Amino acid sequence: MESHQEHLQLTLKTLKENQLFANLNKYSFGQGKLECLGHIISGEWVVADPSKIECMTRWHVPATIKDLRGFLGLTGYYTKFVRNNGFIARPLTELLKKIRFEWSTTTQEAFYKLKRAGSHNYTCLGVGAVLMQEGRVITFFSKGMGPRFLAMSTYEKELMEVVMAPLPIPEQAWEHISMDFILGLPKSKGREVILVIVDKFTKFRHFIALIHPYTAASVAKVFIDTVFKLYGLPKSIVSDRYVVFVRNFWQALFSRLGTSLHLSSAYHPQTDGQTERVNDCLETYLRCMTNFKPSKWVTWLPMAKWWYNTSYHTILKLSPFEALFGYAPPQFGISSGAQGVSSAVDNYIEHRQAMKLYSRSLLKKLNT
Repeated sequence: MESHQEHLQLTLKTLKENQLFANLNKYSFGQGKLECLGHIISGEWVVADPSKIECMTRWHVPATIKDLRGFLGLTGYYTKFVRNNGFIARPLTELLKKIRFEWSTTTQEAFYKLKRAGSHNYTCLGVGAVLMQEGRVITFFSKGMGPRFLAMSTYEKELMEVVMAPLPIPEQAWEHISMDFILGLPKSKGREVILVIVDKFTKFRHFIALIHPYTAASVAKVFIDTVFKLYGLPKSIVSDRYVVFVRNFWQALFSRLGTSLHLSSAYHPQTDGQTERVNDCLETYLRCMTNFKPSKWVTWLPMAKWWYNTSYHTILKLSPFEALFGYAPPQFGISSGAQGVSSAVDNYIEHRQAMKLYSRSLLKKLNT
């Protein structure tokens, strides 16, 4: 408290010297707790403002659009911490779009569900998790948390809970996969997007160039042509919340096929970051190989796939290729002494040599 008082005096002195003044009606000093943005904050915890929660729970059944808009405005801030809030509130938000206000049993049920969901005022004192695989308990974890944890934001606490609730551990190749897009690429042979598919067991990757715009149906067709025909259906797919992956078509398709879908978000990142790291490496590779002509990246995409899947993986202690197929990848290349076979081969060899020299020059620049 003493250091706080010193900082406060210094701040007020600086304001006064610059002829800036604070409105005492809007400030509080030396308080053990205070209200801020609908929460009560102290040195030990952060909880929702009880007066706001009480107002939410005692809200009367809306009789007009204005009443409903007021209720959704009040609950909106707290319910963004509620799982599936958008689905719960959908009948109410849809009612805002209608010209005529018609209260029904569906909106009544949504109204009470939203009140119950928004009124939960949890004060988290610890975290716990159960690690399971195929319905079997592997281990338990629980730990009480100190003042530092209690002072964390709701987002940070939820992140800790997610980190301790890992996705299923795969037992074989292409059982659990992740999918992501690389966007914003220059147009190359009509393609502007790369779909990245990663097998979480062997770390093997598929890179597929897509035409933009794409749809859930077109991505599903690509998935069948590249993954399903080779490995069958996975048990689960992890992806970001791209529009394609939250479409009814995509959700319904894999629900009927028996594949569970895991969607990450800014506050619930269920992905383990593998796909994002793959994206970074792939972009770096393509940038090096096509720096002189970016529109040629589609031509180099198959080579990028070979390069990545045949490179040594520090976790696997072997390449993804060997982890998937059971043998070391064969060496690819044509010696420079094989000229004279055909003009096409000669041109290919010359192009490869030029790319080698260009790549070496880039590496020298990076090292200097």
